Order: sequence, then C-alpha cells, then structure tokens
Amino acid sequence: MLEFLLAFLVMSSLYSLSTSRLGALIRVVGAQGIMLGLVPILQHGSLTDPHAWVLSSIGLVIKGIVIPVLLFKAVRGIAISREMEPYIGYPSSIVSGVLIVIGSYWVFHQISLHPLFTSKLIPAAITVAACGLFLIITRKQALTQVIGYLSFENGVYLFGVSLSVKSPLLVELGILLDVLVGVFVMGIVIYHIHQEFDTISTQKLGTLRE
Repeated sequence: MLEFLLAFLVMSSLYSLSTSRLGALIRVVGAQGIMLGLVPILQHGSLTDPHAWVLSSIGLVIKGIVIPVLLFKAVRGIAISREMEPYIGYPSSIVSGVLIVIGSYWVFHQISLHPLFTSKLIPAAITVAACGLFLIITRKQALTQVIGYLSFENGVYLFGVSLSVKSPLLVELGILLDVLVGVFVMGIVIYHIHQEFDTISTQKLGTLRE
C-alpha cells in the first residue's frame, strides 16, 4: 500500500507539470493531500495508534478537502481556468519532471548510507517538493504559484514524516494550521489583485509603477 501511495505521489507530480488547467492542478494537490493523510498510519505500521489516526484525520480534512475547496472558490472568483504561456512550455516541463525524478532517486542513493535517511519516502518527498518549486518558478499565474507552494509543502511534510515517526503532534498540527491560514490569505489577496488589475499574471504585475 505504501509503495502504491509513493508511486501515485510521483506520477501526480509529473502530471501537474503537464497540464494548464487550474482545476486539474487543484485536484492533484487535493489527491496528494488525501494520500499524505494516510502516511502517518502506514508509516507507524499500527492501526491502533491514536496519534497517527488524529494526525491522519486532520491532514485528510485540511489537505484533501478544506484547501481544495478554498482554491476552487478562488478560481471561480477570478474566472480564470488555465495557465497561459508559462515561462517553460509543457513538453519541456514534462522532460524536466522526469529529470527531477531521476535526480531525486540519485540524491536518495547518495544520502541513504546515513542511517537517518534510509526511508523509502525520501525520494518521493524530494520529487513532490521539487515539482512544486518548479511550478512556482516557471508559471506566471499567481494561483498556479500558490498550488506550486502547496505541492512544495506536501513534499516537505512527507520528508518530515520520513525522518521522524514519533514527532510531536502539536508541531505537526501547527504546520497544517500554518498552511491552511496561508492558503486562505493568499486566496483573498489573489481575488483582490484580480479585482483591482483584472489579471493575476505575476509577469504583468511586475511591470507596475507608481
């Protein structure tokens, strides 16, 4: 089950680099959130651990439901459904994604000699985070960059889980709360930017002058 989850995270990250539809990107991030919600239970290897169940339940609700709902509301508010003219085209993005996957497993092979970095979650975590960072850098629409930030955070979260099975619950919940608040604030900001300037292209916003 864990291997299927990791394969899904890697393939969904590659898919996010191949599509221009904001709705599809939001669904990918939401599906990743649901899968990540299962990681604490699978990583603990126990169905009776209350810590794992609490963290998984909250992660599923926030990452898999609440955040995608907020993003879909933002899409409806700005009435933009696609990422147009990214800095790097979609065929090149797919090739870059494949290179990211290869590089992630190469990095894992290099660091796996250390006993702290032997978890099979690590290459998937690096892939998800790197693909999210790639979206942030290569896309023009602010909302797509927000989705890239969420993907990056998913990778960081997975990496953290891979390093510590018994990390404190309050710290993990605090991370989830920070992400939720961040997405809520960014959604409001994007909506008001669109209302004021009729665009959320960061390329055009970068040319604004007083």
